[in-house]
Amino acid sequence: QKSSGINAEYIAPEKIENVYELHPMVQQMFIDGNTSKSKIAGVIIPDQDSFTSWAESIGKDSESYEKLLADPDVNGKFLGVVNAHAKLKLKPFELVAKIRLVDVTLSVENDLVTPTLKKKRPCLKRHFSQMFDVMYNEIRD
Repeated sequence: QKSSGINAEYIAPEKIENVYELHPMVQQMFIDGNTSKSKIAGVIIPDQDSFTSWAESIGKDSESYEKLLADPDVNGKFLGVVNAHAKLKLKPFELVAKIRLVDVTLSVENDLVTPTLKKKRPCLKRHFSQMFDVMYNEIRD
């Protein structure tokens, strides 16, 4: 499934997610592939151990994993780190412009993946719809 943004460039959400998920701090990722947007927003479930160590290395107190995930500064710096990795394999228009770090495992139990662990894109869009609305409102074209 490919989506076309305002720039008429086609993106393949699964391809982009697969590249980001190669980064050791990214456990899982979902991008909605919104065809009416010119930039890409994504939800990332970090690998808790490597993410927490990285956050400490940039001077963030790891008193609470949830606070680290919600910290806008941490989100911005994390995006910079994973984009530096992703830009080696993706075109500039395929790079994610905004992320939210979340503590949700995509699983069969919460109906976000199939028994073969394929992402249920419509369910994921519904689950994270408010988060994507906020991210797209924050993106400056």
